Amino acid sequence: MSKRTVQNPPLEAGVHPRHAPHDLRQRPSSTYPQHILLLCACVGFWSSNALSPLQAQTSDTITEPIEQQEAAPLDSIEQPNMNAAPAIELEGAILKTIDATSLAAQVAGPLRELLVKEGDIVKANQALGRINDDALRLELEQLKTQIAVAQKKQANDIDERLAEKSLQVAHNEYERAMNANARVPGTYPINEIDRLKLLADRSQLEVERAKYEQELAAFEVTLAQGSYRQTYERFLRHQLTAPAAGVVVSVEKRAGEWVEPGTDLLRIVRIDQLRVEGFISSEEASPQLVGRSARIAMVDKHASKIADSQSWQGRVVFVSPDVNPVNSQVRVFIEVDNPHGVLRPGLRVQAQIEGPVDGSAEDSVAHRNPPNTEYHEPQVVEK
Repeated sequence: MSKRTVQNPPLEAGVHPRHAPHDLRQRPSSTYPQHILLLCACVGFWSSNALSPLQAQTSDTITEPIEQQEAAPLDSIEQPNMNAAPAIELEGAILKTIDATSLAAQVAGPLRELLVKEGDIVKANQALGRINDDALRLELEQLKTQIAVAQKKQANDIDERLAEKSLQVAHNEYERAMNANARVPGTYPINEIDRLKLLADRSQLEVERAKYEQELAAFEVTLAQGSYRQTYERFLRHQLTAPAAGVVVSVEKRAGEWVEPGTDLLRIVRIDQLRVEGFISSEEASPQLVGRSARIAMVDKHASKIADSQSWQGRVVFVSPDVNPVNSQVRVFIEVDNPHGVLRPGLRVQAQIEGPVDGSAEDSVAHRNPPNTEYHEPQVVEK
């Protein structure tokens, strides 16, 4: 059987390749690149039409905040808060007394009476007892009498008034004698005239002597008062008075015991104002801390329930200029009022030195510079 070869006729002009006979072997090789270029052109055209609305929306979204940022004033930018300075906490803070006084005897003698005991609250200059002062009390009574007598003498003007009366009479007699002799010479002999003149002069001197006695009586009053004050000073040495307000914590002697000068009788501790002693690091220490307010709170387990729920306001009164070479710490004193006696010496507390109110940079512990808040105008990039 013979094989017949059939050849496809050439494509006529105007005939689309789709309607052409499907013989790939006979398709020219230049047709494939044309199809690829046509496909890429279609994809590019579709992409440009689909993305143009999204680009317009994105550009509007970006442009609007930039315009608002350009119109925003400088005051709207948040500034850093310089007032929020960190508090400085003391390490090892403990309550201590400011005034603790020991009352000692100033003179020798038996202790006549003691009016207080341990735990009594006393005021300043309150009478606490006395050492035997019976002899001084009698001496003071005598001196009071002497002062009274001297004052009576000073106030007595009888001699002065008597001298003035005598002077007046003597002067009148002398004047009459002189007038009589002027009218009738020889009425009073010369010796009588001399005697009358002497009486007048004596009366004048008596007046001056009475005034002098008054001045001496004033000096006697001053001397008697000086002696009384001197004796009273010795009397006060026998009296026991509280040197300051506080609580009696110990009584060393009892009534009837003999005491010598310098013997401790009792001890008084002031608790209405206490001191908190603690330590801070040398980096945090500064002379500007003196006068700062501080917050005190109880942390001791033995503190009362009332103290656990309270805090006290204190004030920094001392920052030591010395630094401990071992741990580089500085000692700090804080004084706190304790009117109700809730705080007790020896208790451990939590103490914090509050930051400065004005927020100055030199009072800041960290000494940090504030962040840069310079305003830069945004730039719009045109595409």
